[in-house]
Amino acid sequence: MEQSEALALERYHRAYSNDMYRAIQVAIIADICGGYQAREPKLLERALSIEPMHSILNLVTDTALEFCGHPLMKGRRQRLLNALAVEPISSETIQLLATYFATFDENHTVAAEFSHVAQSLLMLRDLRSTLNEVIEDTAHIHTANGNQAHDLLSSAELLVQVADALLKGEQSSGYLQQKVSKAQRLLGQVTP
Repeated sequence: MEQSEALALERYHRAYSNDMYRAIQVAIIADICGGYQAREPKLLERALSIEPMHSILNLVTDTALEFCGHPLMKGRRQRLLNALAVEPISSETIQLLATYFATFDENHTVAAEFSHVAQSLLMLRDLRSTLNEVIEDTAHIHTANGNQAHDLLSSAELLVQVADALLKGEQSSGYLQQKVSKAQRLLGQVTP
């Protein structure tokens, strides 16, 4: 084991709180499965062993190790953010995770950023859902104003997709540029 790995593990064990980790487990189960499963010990234990909870909780541990500087855990924070973005995780659970990670983050800046990125991803998920509903409705408005509203909203949705992809760590500039170009084309069709 390398010295950096050993130091990271030592730091992790020093900062680890079983009570805090257990609170995170309960919060994630409550968000994904419901409060009843989170309150009933047997149901809670069963839920902890199934996907996606098991994977998310493993990523929580890996992310804490990444905050401690473990060289083999680089990128786990982004993977956790991406996993949380597709689940019905609450803002309260995100805040609990950020508080937990702050105990492992010596600078206390990366954990705060984790919270902001996670909250943004949750809000973008909700925004995209609402935006898609409005886009679908405006597709049925067959007037000039309806068509322009549809193009504007479609363009906005593409730009929201780009923001979402950036926060999820998308590295393909070609993919991002394709979305931006399509949004610009739609905007070019609007003549208020």
